[in-house]
Amino acid sequence: MDCIALNPTSDEYGGFQLNCSGWTYMGHLISQCVSNASQVTKDWAGTNDGQEVSEKDARAMGEALLKALKEGRIKEMRVKDKRYTGGYFSVAFVEGSAIPFLQYDFEETEGSPYAAKVTPIFPVPNDLRPLQEGTKKWIESFAMFLLNCGGFAQW
Repeated sequence: MDCIALNPTSDEYGGFQLNCSGWTYMGHLISQCVSNASQVTKDWAGTNDGQEVSEKDARAMGEALLKALKEGRIKEMRVKDKRYTGGYFSVAFVEGSAIPFLQYDFEETEGSPYAAKVTPIFPVPNDLRPLQEGTKKWIESFAMFLLNCGGFAQW
């Protein structure tokens, strides 16, 4: 899914690409960092149909992500799942947030081609670890996009 800047401060911030896994990861982080995340994300979370996020809301998301990152409050936890390369996937949690990560498993059922089974994943304090440098840089680059995009549309 692509985030297309509406009024970028420079060409560098014209867009940001996130695959489905990346969008889920960032959306979860934003829901933990931004106090009004449910309002901010209600139109675009989980969609890629051109929904727009205002400059004000994009800046609030970027500022909140950077603050949590700089304070070292974003941690990762590995979740065992044999369907993933290496047998696990990583979930980010912001210290002090009680919002679980929601794992969606889709399966075909009679009467519905795609039924979702939702499993909440809560942080386990002893399993939380610092972010890897590459992940920190990725989050920071998305936060900088949010601060400089002038609002965005998601495609």
